Amino acid sequence: MKEYLWNEVILDQVSKDTKMGCSVTLPKVKPVLEVKPVRMNRSHSTENVLTEEQKRIIRQTWKLISNDMTDRGVRIFLTIFERQPKVRELFPFHDKKTKEELMNDARFRGHASRFMQAVGAAVENLDNLQQAMSPLLGELGRQHGKQMFFEPQYFDLFEDVMLETIREDLGRFYRPDVKEAWTTMINFLINQLRDGYGERLMEHKVMAVQVNQK
Repeated sequence: MKEYLWNEVILDQVSKDTKMGCSVTLPKVKPVLEVKPVRMNRSHSTENVLTEEQKRIIRQTWKLISNDMTDRGVRIFLTIFERQPKVRELFPFHDKKTKEELMNDARFRGHASRFMQAVGAAVENLDNLQQAMSPLLGELGRQHGKQMFFEPQYFDLFEDVMLETIREDLGRFYRPDVKEAWTTMINFLINQLRDGYGERLMEHKVMAVQVNQK
């Protein structure tokens, strides 16, 4: 299974599981080599990150920007591809070179929609964010660690573009307290991806050492 197809499976899974109030169940795949997972100390707990007021703000403002999630997802990815064209090569629709081709591609629009549905799932699970989202995002980050051409700075790009899009869509409602609430949540989500990515790189190093010692 190609890595980008596995990522699609994970994004699709979170939309189904979290909407039903279930913990995320990740699909099973047989590893090529048995390597004991390396678990880093994840300190990005939501217990003391989002206050009750910030949760209220996120829920309230999400209602203003969740009416057309596919369109917003499309805008986010088009902006990312414009700023860093190499990111597009990581996706199955990398053969679409122009904005028009991408916007007419069902795979691209489907991915953009699932991406925003995952954000919506996070909003729906603000009181249980760690349990509901960390397994998904950690595994998704690990899969990014398997992609040869993925660069860790892409996480920063995604975070910046997501927050810029939220700011643009909220307009005058994007007050300092709204900015702080959304920045805190998006930063938490991206950090879960970073953690999973780091874990996979660490496992790769362990695997390399084990192979060299044989």
